[in-house]
Amino acid sequence: MPARKVAQLLILSAVAAFAVPSAANAATFTLGVTAGEITSRSARIWGHATNKGNVKAEVAKDQRFRKVEDTARVKAKKSNDFTVQKTMKGLKPGKKHFYRFCKRKKCSDTGTFETAPNPKSSKTIRFAYSGDTDANPTAGQTEPFWGHMLAFRSILAEKNDFNIHMGDTMYSDSEVPEPGPLALTRAQKWAKYKLNLGEPNLTDLRKSAGFYSHWDDHEFVNDFSPHQNTFRPSGATEPITLDGKKVYKAGQQAFRDYAPVTYSDKEGIYRKFRWGKNLELFFLDE
Repeated sequence: MPARKVAQLLILSAVAAFAVPSAANAATFTLGVTAGEITSRSARIWGHATNKGNVKAEVAKDQRFRKVEDTARVKAKKSNDFTVQKTMKGLKPGKKHFYRFCKRKKCSDTGTFETAPNPKSSKTIRFAYSGDTDANPTAGQTEPFWGHMLAFRSILAEKNDFNIHMGDTMYSDSEVPEPGPLALTRAQKWAKYKLNLGEPNLTDLRKSAGFYSHWDDHEFVNDFSPHQNTFRPSGATEPITLDGKKVYKAGQQAFRDYAPVTYSDKEGIYRKFRWGKNLELFFLDE
């Protein structure tokens, strides 16, 4: 091959190597997006970055984000597993909105939600709820033992005004045959949430409409109380020692990292939301 062509190939190879991002940097956002805590005027939106840094949150009237209604700056931090969320305000009641997160020129998936109608409106409201989601495989397998969350695909087809993930949003102590180790720390619980969010039927539903999230016991461990000091995992013959207060702290922090919810030390995750004249939702913290 002539020396000139060899030189051209070397230059092109160098340019290509410089221009193509590495696999580690290519995915700025993963695991979809979610809008929770929907009111007639606001929504709390959630996303997951792949590394730390400043992120811009946007809500708009249109899918191309030419008519932006609210923007905010949030920071992805390692301390909350690079999850980002922000309550976006000043929205119009009963309207469809689009949202996303952007870091430099790379943006997350675009999600949609409808704000609740005016409290005096008599509009018909459609919603669905489901829970108990566990994507864990049994020992030596890769496919989820309980399947790919097909109920969420059916809910998606209903095109509801909002949907509810009603407890056991992941399993710290999976009940599949030969489950893996317990998730007792915040980081271990993060891994369980990410396992579930690897299921497209769940992530597609989360970004398709408003999505209220609520915990039950398996976000901590089965039949949990913060005051307990022992726990017997499924299939075990002997209980293990447990620090209930530490498990509670890890569980509520991880849940709040992976679901856009409001929380206070006084009320926990107790909250209520009105959808028009005839519907009010109460989420109890027990």
